[in-house]
Amino acid sequence: MKKNRDVHTVKVLLPVFGDLKLSEITTEMIADYRTGLLRTVKPATVYQELSLMRRMFNVACKDWILNKLSQNYHNRGILEEKNAGQNA
Repeated sequence: MKKNRDVHTVKVLLPVFGDLKLSEITTEMIADYRTGLLRTVKPATVYQELSLMRRMFNVACKDWILNKLSQNYHNRGILEEKNAGQNA
């Protein structure tokens, strides 16, 4: 049931935020969206939509951090190999 609800919520969010990168979405935009939404739907619906957005942001942040850490680890290994070659 929750999966179907999330699919519906994504369909509602896409027209509003779908053309934006996550880094382009501001707290002001979300607050404005929430305010407008509260005029037309019940608070539970607003909570559901904002909860899905929060989960998407959390996943994106974790992925970004893991990718950055992985990239830094990989780059450090390359730099250590270059430094080792220069010292030989």
